[in-house]
Amino acid sequence: MVGLSVFLSITLVCSVIAHIYLKNITWAIGISTLVSTLIFQIANLVMNDNPDPFMGIAVVFSLIYAFFIALLVGIPFHLYRRNRS
Repeated sequence: MVGLSVFLSITLVCSVIAHIYLKNITWAIGISTLVSTLIFQIANLVMNDNPDPFMGIAVVFSLIYAFFIALLVGIPFHLYRRNRS
């Protein structure tokens, strides 16, 4: 349960920061997905002293979930920017 809350908080923070600074939604989603997955895997390595034997599977699934979270966070940013211009 702690890992899920850490993953969600890292992904949400990275996603909001990426969507604030990057105007292109595609770049913001991509950068947010990669950075949040990388930070989460580094945090996982720091919290667990040894590498996880299923780290490859964890990376793939965290990429998938981080993508959908970044997409959901990016939709309001995209709609706001589209209506503003």
